[in-house]
Amino acid sequence: MPPTTTRIRKLISQRNNEIMLHAVIELALGVLFCVLVYGFVFVWMWGLGGFFATQLSLTRTQFALSVVGLFMAVCFFSAWRRVDPLQSVAPMTDTQLMLTYISLASPNLLYFSPRHASAGVAAILIGGPKNILSAIGNWRHRLPGSSSLVAEAADLLILAQHGVAINMIPSPRAAVLLRRLALIKPVDHGHDIEMVLTENGRETLAIS
Repeated sequence: MPPTTTRIRKLISQRNNEIMLHAVIELALGVLFCVLVYGFVFVWMWGLGGFFATQLSLTRTQFALSVVGLFMAVCFFSAWRRVDPLQSVAPMTDTQLMLTYISLASPNLLYFSPRHASAGVAAILIGGPKNILSAIGNWRHRLPGSSSLVAEAADLLILAQHGVAINMIPSPRAAVLLRRLALIKPVDHGHDIEMVLTENGRETLAIS
């Protein structure tokens, strides 16, 4: 196997290991967050939902599980659609902040902003599903490492030593791979755009 090909394959393996580690951490945090948040929702619904459970001919546990399942379905769908509960919420005014701080310090005054409170609760509920879906997305976007693609990338890396025009790149997928590995970068010369080696790309060829 040519040295350049071996080096690129090693870089792909290193990068994929980083992606997988990040995905595992995100997944673990997402699952932990879901357990804590939806576990609290379950306990809350189990304790307060006795009347509704009776009306629906359900046990407390069945009612609590139904509510948690509904919340999770909505939140996973919202996370999949990239909904940001805080996006349309304006920052609290100085007056609102002052009243909030006073209410925290004084038991005689209860104040909160319903809009900010509801958006904050929604963000907490979506947090776990958002991490889980992000982890799955990262896992799916690992770098490809087939033998043919690595060979094409090695050839393109050698061509890029002196710059190669975008329209002259023999393998676009190899260019995408090298770009994700930060081995090449586009340079605009005004009349055309070339892909040239980055510092990492020059070091990779030198090592090879």
